[in-house]
Amino acid sequence: MSKYKVLWFDDEHEELEIIKDDALLNEIELVGVNNAMDGLEKLDSQPFMYDAVILDGLFFLDNSNTGDAVNQAAFGKVAKKLRSLKDTGTVIPWFIFSGQPSFVKETHILVDVLSDKDFSNGKVFDKSKDEDFEELCKEIIKASNEITTTRIKHKYFKAFKVFDNDIIDIKYRQILIEILACLEMNDYKKKNLNTIRDLLEAIFLTLTYEYECIPESFINNRGNPNHQWCSLFFAGVNVDLRDGSGKTFKIPFKIPSNISSSITYIKEMSNGFSHINDHDIVKNAYISSTYSILEVLEWLPGFIDENFE
Repeated sequence: MSKYKVLWFDDEHEELEIIKDDALLNEIELVGVNNAMDGLEKLDSQPFMYDAVILDGLFFLDNSNTGDAVNQAAFGKVAKKLRSLKDTGTVIPWFIFSGQPSFVKETHILVDVLSDKDFSNGKVFDKSKDEDFEELCKEIIKASNEITTTRIKHKYFKAFKVFDNDIIDIKYRQILIEILACLEMNDYKKKNLNTIRDLLEAIFLTLTYEYECIPESFINNRGNPNHQWCSLFFAGVNVDLRDGSGKTFKIPFKIPSNISSSITYIKEMSNGFSHINDHDIVKNAYISSTYSILEVLEWLPGFIDENFE
């Protein structure tokens, strides 16, 4: 299993499976795109999915994939996007790995203007040299490990399996990164406790609509789960909705006591501190709630595998 996921812009990536295989030996998964627009769409929708980006010198501008569309404009468009992301606080290390002589052997104006000197000092790696590829892999790993989000994903990799295995929608992945970044930076503001509650709510919604584990009756007309009912449900209690229907609901699965306790604890902490200022410090509550949500996330894949197709 790869530790590093890298977006690779190269119009010939489908013909270069041997490079992808060699990258996997270094725990690097290369996700290839042959044009700028498809790759930029991935960066826009999931910028934190990738630990680094590799650019060929020339590749397609869009998915029309005609020979005339291979030009330097595609390189420039992607490079500018990466610089823009960096300027707004989203740092994705990027490297040039090219077989074009104009990029490798000559001083190229696009390289001079757009290469990022922070990563491998802006070196252009030569696709025709094995030693250059080996050095590129080392530089990717080195640069990625210096990025907070990558360090977090590796340190808490078990919790991220719910996203890697498509159990919870990938859009919630960034919430977990924010929670753990606050933990790593000792940022214990009350508003960050609300983020943990948001992730717990995402778990409830996933178990309701994707797996039909939680009754849909627990979701209000605004689309929000009732946290009290959900926590009682996972505690194995008969839940009476008090709506006059006379219906009660009880979870048909045996839930470990530590998991039901963690869910209840997060719910109680987020409710118990709802009256204080967003910037007040709730250190003990934040730390314990973070480890509680981690416990739930690490348990969830096994629960899904065991009880749902």
